[in-house]
Amino acid sequence: MPQRFCQLRKRHVVLAVVLVGILQSAGSAIARSAAEEPLVSWNEVASKHAILEFVKRVASEGSPDFVPVAERIAVFDNDGTLWSEQPMYFQLAFALDRVKALAPKHPEWKTTQPFKGALEGDMKAALAGGERSLMAIIAATHAGMTTDEFSAAVTDWLSFHNTTNIGRFDELFLDADPYDPDGDYFHRSPVVHARRVKAPTLVMHGELDLCVPLSQGQEMYRALADAGVETQLVVYPREGHGWSEREHLLDGAKRMRDWFDRHLGG
Repeated sequence: MPQRFCQLRKRHVVLAVVLVGILQSAGSAIARSAAEEPLVSWNEVASKHAILEFVKRVASEGSPDFVPVAERIAVFDNDGTLWSEQPMYFQLAFALDRVKALAPKHPEWKTTQPFKGALEGDMKAALAGGERSLMAIIAATHAGMTTDEFSAAVTDWLSFHNTTNIGRFDELFLDADPYDPDGDYFHRSPVVHARRVKAPTLVMHGELDLCVPLSQGQEMYRALADAGVETQLVVYPREGHGWSEREHLLDGAKRMRDWFDRHLGG
């Protein structure tokens, strides 16, 4: 599942913009002339003035809200990048384009919501079902990934619930109570069934994955090893949910090929 599916809420992004500005130039921003006014591309709206007032309060010594430089923290969206949330998130725009591209293979979408609304450009109808409609679109268009394939990427649904930055996706996906000891969060967690695994398993994970955190891969690796299954854990530094560095892409492809050759006699 691509990292860009993962996201924090809008208020966190606004906070990120504010705090990054504080870290970089808050002190000098207050003293700038009108010609160098911060946020010059913004309209004169309440949110702009609220941001400037916030920066002034936390960056001015003597203010009751003053925050020392050493205690200032920048909060980033999407694992270190800030990107557009309006008029919609990029991943939603991508998913809507994918609905149209995949529609010829799914004629039933023409009469089935939320896909019917997406195809007709009627977003009110498409998203009338709220988060469930949104997740249905994402799941159906997500790089060809089925919900079962996504589920396989998660080792322990309860620990996933408490560590992922996807939000309530797991609750919508499983339609279950995370803390029900006899519910789907337990019974559908692959780690619970590790002793039934027979196939040699290669576990590859991005060190900075916030969607399916590294602990998921570590849990599965340990469970398989305890069960006597031949397994290997490879962690790629600086990578998130999917890899981008050329060396890691090449290494991952080679490791998978070698693993298949070794165990499938290729």
